[in-house]
Amino acid sequence: MTDLTTFFGAQLNALTQDVRQLRVRLDGIIAEKEDAVAKSRNFSDDIEARLKALEDAENYRQQDEDVERALGRPKPPNLKEQALEALQNMDQFPNEHDYSIIRRALEQLPDD
Repeated sequence: MTDLTTFFGAQLNALTQDVRQLRVRLDGIIAEKEDAVAKSRNFSDDIEARLKALEDAENYRQQDEDVERALGRPKPPNLKEQALEALQNMDQFPNEHDYSIIRRALEQLPDD
């Protein structure tokens, strides 16, 4: 009976040792997983922050282009301004273009 007790005691000790080693390995795997999840969250947050920065930069660039475009291109004169200029030019060098501008301006006036 002592032989069986010794044998099973040794087997039990070996199994207990194996379980302890598996727990240590499992704890290590769990810690690695948690670390990977944390890094993934940090990476994801970093990507989101960079994408937001890129979107902001694109919006600012677009606003800058809009401002430059607005400042760079003078507003064309409206029909009234064109007609007044055409009247001034007609005194010196009357031409068909000036007559056309004045005619279009007069056509847009109300009839009353």
